[in-house]
Amino acid sequence: MVRKVLLFGILIFGSYAYSQPNDIKINPSDKPIPSFGNKNSMVAFKDSYISADRPNNESNENNGKVKGKRHVRPYRITNSRYIAHSLIQKSIGPSNEIKIKIMKNGLENTDIEDFSMAYDSGTEYRMSNVYGLQNTTMPLYVKVTYRSWNTFHAVQSDCVFEFVIYSRGSWDVTLFN
Repeated sequence: MVRKVLLFGILIFGSYAYSQPNDIKINPSDKPIPSFGNKNSMVAFKDSYISADRPNNESNENNGKVKGKRHVRPYRITNSRYIAHSLIQKSIGPSNEIKIKIMKNGLENTDIEDFSMAYDSGTEYRMSNVYGLQNTTMPLYVKVTYRSWNTFHAVQSDCVFEFVIYSRGSWDVTLFN
């Protein structure tokens, strides 16, 4: 009985405290606003800030305007057809290697057909259900095509996934149907 009364009191006090107006107000001067005009300012790019006065910034002045370093993505997905979700992660490893794993419903997709891979450089290998490329040079263009059944094993789809990797290292690519 004591527990019920205590829980009821916490519920009432919690709902009262939650419904009270918040006295915290944000002034516009509280947030830093990057300016793009002078050379010593911070140049904003979506989520990151890059200092414009660093020597390795490769900034160039054109008509008095400072252009900061362009953010270069480590990879780019150029085409994705009949792929529900894809995951490209850089893994730990010294060599230039790509590992491609195909999943369906949280498990490895074992009933794919007509798998083919087109690529710029490297040698192709396969270890069970993992397809890979080793000894590659960057940038690397890869096109993966295969036929896969849907969840109910009623319809087959021609899946296509194309991507380009610019950064060196070992990469894990996971495709979800």
